[in-house]
Amino acid sequence: MANLLQSLSLGAGAMRASTYGSRVAANNIANVSTPGYSRQSLLQSTAPSPLLGVKVDGVARLIDQSIAGQQRAQTGAAAGSSTRSQYARRVENSLDVAGDGGIAAKLDAMFSAYRRLSATPTDPATRSAALGSVADVASTVRNTATNLVALQRDADTSVVAAVNEANAVAANVARLNGAIGVMGQAPSQELAQLIDERDVALTRLSELVGAEAHIDERNVATVSIGGIGIVIGDTQRVLKPTADATGLRDIVVDAPTPIVVNDKLGPSVARSAIDARDVTIPARLAELDSFARDFATAANAIQSTHVGIDGSTGINLLTTGAANGALTLALDPAIAGQPQRLATSSSATSVGDTGGVQAFLGLETANVASGGTMTLQQAAQSSITAAGNEAARALGDDAVEQRRKTQLDAAREQVSGVSIQDEMLSLDRYQRAYQAAARVITTVDEMLETLMRM
Repeated sequence: MANLLQSLSLGAGAMRASTYGSRVAANNIANVSTPGYSRQSLLQSTAPSPLLGVKVDGVARLIDQSIAGQQRAQTGAAAGSSTRSQYARRVENSLDVAGDGGIAAKLDAMFSAYRRLSATPTDPATRSAALGSVADVASTVRNTATNLVALQRDADTSVVAAVNEANAVAANVARLNGAIGVMGQAPSQELAQLIDERDVALTRLSELVGAEAHIDERNVATVSIGGIGIVIGDTQRVLKPTADATGLRDIVVDAPTPIVVNDKLGPSVARSAIDARDVTIPARLAELDSFARDFATAANAIQSTHVGIDGSTGINLLTTGAANGALTLALDPAIAGQPQRLATSSSATSVGDTGGVQAFLGLETANVASGGTMTLQQAAQSSITAAGNEAARALGDDAVEQRRKTQLDAAREQVSGVSIQDEMLSLDRYQRAYQAAARVITTVDEMLETLMRM
């Protein structure tokens, strides 16, 4: 009789384990395409005497924490490299919107117009074309600077958007930490689901702001930026976009006193947007400002010392603001719309000669830009070249980071990914085990019934 009862216990335990195992395998199959899902496996052990048989201990997530940590960090690096590449290409496009060489092409057109003017210096149409070509250069410089400023503001908006989303994601991490802490350490499908959900959130925080996560032995995650905690247990510290003197936003954490964390961010969307906003774009704007002032200074030196066909002299050709020459570069109001004042002659007594035109054409080969080290065309082209080189480097770096991410994604998939074929085999195995256990119970039940009749 005792042996029969033990057989019943063995069969019942096997049926319970098989049922639970089938549920785990079915759940794996159902989540084969769920982002961040970690394959689950049934935990079993031998039931203690006098029950014997199989005991279900819960469900384990199949995950390598080292690979998971590397994957989070690399996901942030890939997001950062992609953002950097996007802004680098947009900076390059801003400098050469039409793909025709931008400012350098307009300079070439200007000097061509002046060469035509040298042949007919008193022709009204030719004079108007020459003055218009100078205005075209100034307009292109202004438009280029305006585009870069707009791109800088766009990058600032991207920073704010990343921070706002990061705050929402961090709040979710804090909530999940609390729920995980309440559930304790007993492995279960519900606990595994919460941890998977939190891992997805941690990865997103890495993408957005380069946050790092440390998961302790209680399965509670601490999230930090440059060593400053933004999620500690179920408590969140909010990231605050705070405008500086220029109106651009810094990222500030109250920890407990306000700390600017711009330079503490890990590779991420926000960090690359900040670098574009505060480093790359200002460098191009500074080059444009320098070019605008150099162009205006050189052109004005010739215009003011030569004479128009109306006898006017001492007039500037261009005007710029002191602070940001590129945004304000324009024809001087004293000459705008008045091509007869274009200083083409050498002196008031030689109106009609081309001394002023020849002097202006000399700017084509004179090193009047970048501290006397470049011609105007070289200075204009150098900005496009620098932007192009930056875009090429960013694109190459992005390709490397994306390959690394793909490799780590594959490594995680190998450990934690779901194979439908394997899970179908598990379902079949659990079903056969259930059927076998059911036959044992049926047989024991029949034997007990026979014994009861004796």
